[in-house]
Amino acid sequence: MQLTIAFVVVAVALYFDLKYRRVPNWLVGVGLCSSLLLALVINPSGGLVFGLLGIVVALLIFLPPYLLKYMGAGDAKLFCVIGMCIGPANTIMVALYTSIAGGFIIACVYGLNKASKHFGRSPFESLLVKGNFPYVLAIFTGYLVFLMQ
Repeated sequence: MQLTIAFVVVAVALYFDLKYRRVPNWLVGVGLCSSLLLALVINPSGGLVFGLLGIVVALLIFLPPYLLKYMGAGDAKLFCVIGMCIGPANTIMVALYTSIAGGFIIACVYGLNKASKHFGRSPFESLLVKGNFPYVLAIFTGYLVFLMQ
């Protein structure tokens, strides 16, 4: 059930990030609260510790890029929802998949933008508005890869 909560939250965040270039705080709050309540219902003692360790790991991984202004706060907070739902070890795996997906997506978008400029305006130009990349696309892709295992 917690995998579903994370999936729904990340999918809705993807919509907001692509359309508005932001992840709403209310969405992150709903994701954290619902996964916290579910963790307490399923496993009152261990579920909370499991989820909180997942949040700590997510912060350890995504707080430095946020502080260095490589990603937005919404991306880091969204990853905390994933960490709460899947725990510390799986959070590391999703972060790895997300990083690989992000690198691949940005390379493809950059290459397609470069190649299509010879033919006029690029259809992918909107993904790189002033260097702002919707990183939730990479988070969503990384989480999907994790779910398909």
